Amino acid sequence: MPKTMELFVQSIVPQRIIRLGEIAYNLWFSWNPDSLMLFSSIDRNLWKQTGHNPVKFLKEVSQHKLEKASNDRTYLMEYNKVMAAFDHYLSETTTWYDHRFEGRGEETIAYFSAEYGIHESLGIYSGGLGILSGDHCKAASDLGLPFVAIGFLYRHGYFSQKIDAHGNQIVEYIDNNFEEMPIQRMYNKDNEPLTITVDIADRKVFVNIWEAKIGRIPLYLLDTDTLLNDEKDRLITYQLYGGNLDMRICQEIVLGMGGVQALQALGIKPTVWHMNEGHSVFMGLERIRNQVKTNGLNFYEALEVVRAKTVFTTHTPVPAGHDAFHLEMMDHYFHQYYKDVGLSLDEFMGLGIEDENNKKAFNLTRLAFKIAHCTNAVSLLHGQITSKLWEQLWPGIPAEENPIIYITNGIHTFTWITPPMADFFDQYLGQEWRSNLSKPEFWHKIYDTPDDIYWGVRQDIKRKMIEVIRTNLKNQRIRNMASTTEIREAENVLRPEILTIGFARRFATYKRANLIFKDLERLKRIVNDPNRPVQIVFAGKSHPADHPGQDIIRQIYSISQMPEFRHRIVLMEDYNINIARCLVSGVDVWLNTPRRPYEASGT
Repeated sequence: MPKTMELFVQSIVPQRIIRLGEIAYNLWFSWNPDSLMLFSSIDRNLWKQTGHNPVKFLKEVSQHKLEKASNDRTYLMEYNKVMAAFDHYLSETTTWYDHRFEGRGEETIAYFSAEYGIHESLGIYSGGLGILSGDHCKAASDLGLPFVAIGFLYRHGYFSQKIDAHGNQIVEYIDNNFEEMPIQRMYNKDNEPLTITVDIADRKVFVNIWEAKIGRIPLYLLDTDTLLNDEKDRLITYQLYGGNLDMRICQEIVLGMGGVQALQALGIKPTVWHMNEGHSVFMGLERIRNQVKTNGLNFYEALEVVRAKTVFTTHTPVPAGHDAFHLEMMDHYFHQYYKDVGLSLDEFMGLGIEDENNKKAFNLTRLAFKIAHCTNAVSLLHGQITSKLWEQLWPGIPAEENPIIYITNGIHTFTWITPPMADFFDQYLGQEWRSNLSKPEFWHKIYDTPDDIYWGVRQDIKRKMIEVIRTNLKNQRIRNMASTTEIREAENVLRPEILTIGFARRFATYKRANLIFKDLERLKRIVNDPNRPVQIVFAGKSHPADHPGQDIIRQIYSISQMPEFRHRIVLMEDYNINIARCLVSGVDVWLNTPRRPYEASGT
């Protein structure tokens, strides 16, 4: 039998538009829609097929279409406009940080998180924590902060979700092709791939370092999927929030301790270290060990030095949501560590030990509180709950007086606002709205804008959202081998003139997505009111191990199939950042019905 091989031919970007590659490898594009138009306008079908991924797009677009764009005067005008904006952004020396902290010298904030939701082309996020981390990075870039971020480059990311004909969630893991993502390998001074080694128990794990550029700031991503590791250790960075407790602690050692070593290998010396949730808390332990070895301090002296430069954000008001490991497991993975820093086993365990119902465990959040100089919750209510939840750490001090503060979660506005609405603001509020986002008095001007124009923009945005929903539902029904009538029906679900409610988030029981179904008869009357009908869109994933959450998905799907609700309730599949942008901008009312006080901030 003759041998065959596949041959891939990649087009060459013409010199006139050669800098498309720079845009493709800087996630600045994720909040600058004009830059994405440079790709989509070349080949709209391919842009959709590649999942709005500019790196993959450039690898697959035809040479003919690139040449055509490079000879199109209108395209070149838009290209030059985007490149001028990009260059101005990167070279600007009058940022918020420049104004507020002029002359502060060399300072760097190191930000650690287990996930980052920046754009659908970089699948290393699962939900709210990742979206917050991504928005933090974008805001840090816009403000001009001296900021670097550390995270994981997951081979599988979270998971892709399909909904079958019975409403079951089908989980699919899709390999991330790193060569088709907006990331690049880091190299050392000898132009060799930069690799560090992290000690995990009695073995060494090799870790590759990649970079994702987010405007002005770098996000360094750690990856253990290298032939230098055995199969077990290659799996450490395969999956977000997967595996057993052994896998979880290995991930957190690589993120925390490996993150510190990665910054050292890159020659970066942070002055502030930020733990976004407790997954990265072992970075504090690594820095303490460095102080003991380098400066001859004892453990507790080193702890105070590290504490002075460490901040911690906690997000979880549910006790079970905080990572805790058996003492035997901690001893297995850290027995050499506590010897290195001069602690006994009991002294080390005392840093994080908890005793709940006569079951002792090492709690990472307890350790984070002890390592951080400043701890914040993410809303006023969450701050109150967190202070009460952890009051035993400060015996004799009332919960309302302990040192936990709160900083309310926000969003990166320019990621989530749609271009038509931004254009409307530009026209009627002037460009200055972009620098007055947090000033309520400025936004009083919105009442002076023309209602009919505003409503027209809102309806256009809503129509585009409905197109996305219809396509999602149609593809779902085609795959589930629905009848021709049902497939055609999907092309006509929802109407832009009807009040639309959106519920999009993880399907966990405490978020109560199904609360609105408590009185079905009443809901039938509401959604089918002849004068004021209502329609509801649901989207979200349930963790593969969360069977009650998957029951909620089945319930929503079942109700959406009832004749009384068939055109009024829709369940989308495979919720991601792209769908989130459509829903956030398109729905009229955002539904959030968690069980108090389990939702930290309601994001």
